[in-house]
Order: sequence, then structure tokens, then C-alpha cells
Amino acid sequence: PMSTSTGSATTGTPTPSGTPVVEAVDVVAGYLPGVNILNGCSLVAHPGEMIGIIGPSGAGKSTILNLIAGIEKPQTGTILFNGQSTQSLCNKSLHENIGFVLSHNDIFQGTIIENITMGRANATIDQVNDAIRITRLEEFLSTLPNGLNTLLDPEGKKIPRGIQDK
Repeated sequence: PMSTSTGSATTGTPTPSGTPVVEAVDVVAGYLPGVNILNGCSLVAHPGEMIGIIGPSGAGKSTILNLIAGIEKPQTGTILFNGQSTQSLCNKSLHENIGFVLSHNDIFQGTIIENITMGRANATIDQVNDAIRITRLEEFLSTLPNGLNTLLDPEGKKIPRGIQDK
């Protein structure tokens, strides 16, 4: 089973300052019919709080993060961001406010620049160029006719896995 180091579920309660709270309330999720990875999972993450999610391989650690980021949808239960269901928010809004690192990186539907900035409207071109330089993507991007505006599909089929991992 998976466990978290802190948190208990409430329903849709923003902090007094209005800063975002992320909540999972009684979430059930899985990939195969009848086989749930998460069964009634609940947690709360407040701004600035670090939560360790630990468990063996296949316990649902990456799944809960994918659910919070809106990459996946729960079978039942609710994921809330500042009291609003993530299903009522657009992915751009989620990606502007949530950042995390998984053991492998998932590509979401959008352009390369949107994947690099994760929808953060305030990201500068200098920050984007720094990320490209640090990850050594310059050569790969120079081969694409649309460069940073190349449209990607959610499975990342248009780019090699090694590039996705960067």
C-alpha cells in the first residue's frame, strides 16, 4: 500500500490567504478493468508543504501525481485544486500552478514550448532557452520545421523516448 507523510482530506477548502490547496478525496483509479491501483486515496497538500509519497513499485505513486496534474482522470472520487474539481479546470490552468518530476516524463498534447513551460504564461524566452540548453535539445529542435511550435500528441509518438526524457 501507498502512504503519505502528511495530510487528511477535507473538501474544497482554500487556505485563508487564497493560496492553492491540492486535494484528493476518496480517489479510485486503475489501468485494468477491475484492478484498482488507488482505492479510496485521500490527501491534502498546502502551499509550501512537502509531502513524501512512498510505496512499492505499482502502489500508485505516479498515478496520484498524474491525477493531480490532470494527465489522468479518477474512476471515482475527486481531485480538487483550491476547491475546484480538476475536471472543471483546463490543463493549462493546472500546469501553470503545479510542478513535479516523475521517474519518466509524460508529454501532453500541445506544442514543444507548451510542454517545456508547462503552460506557465510568465515563462520568459530566456528561461525556455536555458531549459533547452541545459537539456541539450538545441540540435533536435533545429531538425524540426516548426521548432518550438511543433505540435506533440499525448503519447509523444512524434519524438524519440530519449528526447522525451530530457
